[in-house]
Amino acid sequence: MDDWETTKVAAAKTSTSQPVQDTILLVIVCSALGNFAERQSIRDSWASEPGLTHVKVIFLVGHVGNDTSSLQVNVTHESDKFGDILQEDFIDNYSNLTVKSLMLLKWYVQECSSVPYVLKTDDDVYVNLRQLNKLVSANNKPNLLTGSLICEAHPIRDPYNKWYVPDYLYDRKKFPNYLSGTAYLMSRSTASTLFDAALVTPVFHLEDIYVTGLLSEAAGIRPKDHIGFSYVKRSTANACLYAQTISSHHLTISEMKDIYPKVMQKGTNCAPIKRKYLRNYGPGKCSWSSESRNAS
Repeated sequence: MDDWETTKVAAAKTSTSQPVQDTILLVIVCSALGNFAERQSIRDSWASEPGLTHVKVIFLVGHVGNDTSSLQVNVTHESDKFGDILQEDFIDNYSNLTVKSLMLLKWYVQECSSVPYVLKTDDDVYVNLRQLNKLVSANNKPNLLTGSLICEAHPIRDPYNKWYVPDYLYDRKKFPNYLSGTAYLMSRSTASTLFDAALVTPVFHLEDIYVTGLLSEAAGIRPKDHIGFSYVKRSTANACLYAQTISSHHLTISEMKDIYPKVMQKGTNCAPIKRKYLRNYGPGKCSWSSESRNAS
């Protein structure tokens, strides 16, 4: 595959001039260009987890189309200061979220050949790196693709809805089963296979459905549900819940900063929480097309 020369700023934390051969897990946080405070709240909270030197966290942003804008200048300064900004050359807006995820796949596949796992997440998601590391360490599936599974979802045909899907873009009655885009984990083999599939699969504007549904279906990889991932907000009043799960969505900047020290303080002192209380929803009844197979 030919390299796509689209990277404007490469994260210094993972550049080839740095010793990255010991990195086991790369967490790529998709962030809006202007979300400086959100990125800082993650640096000050879960991304600062001690003792996990083999896990690296970086932020993926797009571009405004003007290198001299104040926004771009500030992002460049941020990159110089922290070394954790990956900037790709596409217009950073909601309509281009699929493009952002494809840039994530592209960069990871082409630039991180020695890193076996990547997590895609967003900048309003709390991630427990210790629990995520446990999952990676215990994995024995070569084609891992896991997160919060969504089954039997139907396209929304209302043109006034945020997630409107016209027939000419997708004419099937149901989407393939897919993972919530808030956080999903892939092995390197899966990411490479999905990226190859993207080169011959028309782009679809709903990124999680496209990457983990349409591309995984085309590639014959079946995404798996994991109760540790959640696309809804877990109660921030229960630090033990955050200590025993992997992800929680819709946290504010202040909540992100507040929950982390509470989780650290609780540590391993929490009584095990019953599985049914870890997440208040499930994927429902899931049927699979003949194209998909178990990722094992």
